[in-house]
Amino acid sequence: MNLIIRSNQGDLLYGHQLLKRMVDAGTRNEVEVCEGIEPEIFFAYVGTKFPENRAVMALLGSETLESDLLEAVSHTIELTPEDVDNMRELQDWPRDDDAIKT
Repeated sequence: MNLIIRSNQGDLLYGHQLLKRMVDAGTRNEVEVCEGIEPEIFFAYVGTKFPENRAVMALLGSETLESDLLEAVSHTIELTPEDVDNMRELQDWPRDDDAIKT
């Protein structure tokens, strides 16, 4: 699956290897680009789905959004459009910091 995930701030969260292959080969593959995922949601999702993955553990242990850690995660896991749908659902759920009005 040729999938790229970008954050709500425009940061590349997933798909680093795919982009490198496309640039190196000079090809234009069909790619699904999903935008608007909050980094915190991405971290929580991959941390839950891939809890034993070393790259994911390193990402979760970092206090900043580091592209080399995101690149390592992209290289060692495989996400699908269904995963992005799941992230969007999580993103839409009310959170403790959201005021719930009744």
